[in-house]
Amino acid sequence: MAAQSWKPVLAAVSALLSLLAVVLVLPALTGAVGWSAVIAAGALAAVAGTVALLPAGAGRDH
Repeated sequence: MAAQSWKPVLAAVSALLSLLAVVLVLPALTGAVGWSAVIAAGALAAVAGTVALLPAGAGRDH
């Protein structure tokens, strides 16, 4: 059960990165930050969310 305890943390990180990507759109439109920052935040959010949704023990032979 201890392996499951990091999943809510990872889901929260994913949510915060998604919010960051949305917040960075306006500065990217004005040129204050690059679009690569928005893309990176969105990509990291997607990866973190996907890993958080993986079932425990995925890819392991029991």
